Amino acid sequence: MSKNQVKVMGIDAGGTMTDTFFVQEDGRFVVGKDQSNPQDESLAIFNSSQDALAHWGKTVDDVYPELVTCVYSGTAMLNRVVQRKGLEVGLICNKGFEQLHSMGRALQ
Repeated sequence: MSKNQVKVMGIDAGGTMTDTFFVQEDGRFVVGKDQSNPQDESLAIFNSSQDALAHWGKTVDDVYPELVTCVYSGTAMLNRVVQRKGLEVGLICNKGFEQLHSMGRALQ
């Protein structure tokens, strides 16, 4: 188990699997997976978080409070974060538009 603080959480809630990864201060990272659930994405995010953090012997209660940032995106954007290339980006949604991404995925 590492003593480095976990700074970043990244989430890729895909059509089949939800991948969550955590990055520590020193750049080490872990990845967790769970089957996606479009009706309740929070469950897949929580389960994939637990899967990832188990590698470090930590829980979401240990890590979520120390996070500096969280990225919720598709695979292409997460690859940019992991590779540390590209511009700094973020997503801001108006209240009521939080489910826009899951609805868009359903229309594809």
